[in-house]
Amino acid sequence: MFLVCHGLDLSGGIARWWWRAFAGVLGIRVGQSLALIAALRVFFAEGGFTIFGPTPTPPVFHGPATRFGTVPMP
Repeated sequence: MFLVCHGLDLSGGIARWWWRAFAGVLGIRVGQSLALIAALRVFFAEGGFTIFGPTPTPPVFHGPATRFGTVPMP
């Protein structure tokens, strides 16, 4: 129906509005799918998030810490 509006000069604005709305709806869908793909990649990544939060990583021990830095290990 809205494609017919391209045939008349007076209703050309309605046809442009239709295409703009249609592109917006498709753009929202593409954005949602990209957000879902990113979320699934983070969720299922090695060391990524789990149901209860991020996967804990073991602490790395570089030597005893002091207030001004680390003490070098012999």
